[in-house]
Amino acid sequence: MSTIVTGNLLNPSAQGLSFGMYPAGSMSQYMEDASVFTAPYANVGFGALNPNYYNAMGVASDNMTALAFKTRSNQHVLGSYNEIMQKNLTEMATAIREGEMGKASQIYNEVYQAISQNYGEELTTQSQRVAFDQSVKATITNLYQQINGYPLSMDIKENGEGYFANGFMQGLTLGNHHKNSAEETESYMTGTSIEGYSGKKFQKTLGKIAGGAISVGGAAGVGFLIGGVPGAAIGAGLALLTGLFSNNSTSKVTEA
Repeated sequence: MSTIVTGNLLNPSAQGLSFGMYPAGSMSQYMEDASVFTAPYANVGFGALNPNYYNAMGVASDNMTALAFKTRSNQHVLGSYNEIMQKNLTEMATAIREGEMGKASQIYNEVYQAISQNYGEELTTQSQRVAFDQSVKATITNLYQQINGYPLSMDIKENGEGYFANGFMQGLTLGNHHKNSAEETESYMTGTSIEGYSGKKFQKTLGKIAGGAISVGGAAGVGFLIGGVPGAAIGAGLALLTGLFSNNSTSKVTEA
C-alpha cells in the first residue's frame, strides 16, 4: 500500500503536496525575489510607495485652509457692508424727516457710491440690459423702504418744501439753506421726471428775491411782504408767472 508523503509546512516535500500553497520550487522563487510585489506599483500613488501623493495632499490642504480664510473674510466684508447700508439709510431717513434735505442728499451720495463700487462691474457688464444710474437709484429706493418701513418718495414729499418756500429760505439765509425743494430732491434721489420744471424753478427765483429782501431790508422787507402785498395776491402771482414761464417740458435733477 503506497503512502502519500505530505512533508511539512516549513519544508514541504518536492514530491508531496503543500496544502494549497505553491510548490516548493515556486514558493522559494517568489520569496527570494520580493521585488515582484513592489516594482510594478512603485509609482502609482499609493501610500508610502509614492511621495508625490503626500505632496498633493499637502497642497490640497493648504488650498482648503486659504479658502476657509477667504470665505470668512468675505462674510465679514459683506456683514460690514450691510451694517453700513443700514446705518446710512437710517440716518438719511432722520435727516429727511427733520427737513434737512441737504444733509439727506449728502448721505444719499455716500450710499450711491458704495452701491456703485459693490455692483459697478456687474452693472457695467450688463449695460445693454440695465441702465446703471437708474438701477442704483432703484436699489437705494428699495433698501430705504426695507430699512425704514416707509417709501422714500412719500417721506420726501411730506417733509420737504415747495419751490417758493425753498427759494425764500435760500434768500433769507443768503444761500446757506439746502438748494432743492421736495420735488427736486425726489427727482435727484429716485430719477423721476418733473413736468413744467422751468416754471417751477421761476417760483424758486421769486422766493429767493423775497427772502433776500427780508434778509437785506429787515423790517422794511417784512412790511412790504405782509402789508404792501397780501398773501392771496402773492399766490395768484406765482400761479400766473409759473404758467407764463413754464414750457411744460420734463426734466430730471442731477445735482443735490
